[in-house]
Amino acid sequence: MKTSKTPQSFNEESPSPLKISTTSFPIKMLPIKEVVHILGKSRSWVYSKMSKANKSFDPTFPTPVKLSKTSSLWIEEELIAWLETRIKLTRQGI
Repeated sequence: MKTSKTPQSFNEESPSPLKISTTSFPIKMLPIKEVVHILGKSRSWVYSKMSKANKSFDPTFPTPVKLSKTSSLWIEEELIAWLETRIKLTRQGI
């Protein structure tokens, strides 16, 4: 008689699974060119939102995922969620 093995569950002693901020797969990643296109803003505007030294800094603006020294991509779902929040706040007069 065959017995089926169930996957071992994670506990305090075993390593935790990778946790990511999105639940829909596949995760769509966007280069800066697409981020600029979606927002209708310039590349420098996008980077100013992420720079703590800039007066336009926005701590709620999505940060990119760094894939290498020269490659950064944004998670589309996070960017859209940020944009929807900005729309709601604007509509509420904030």
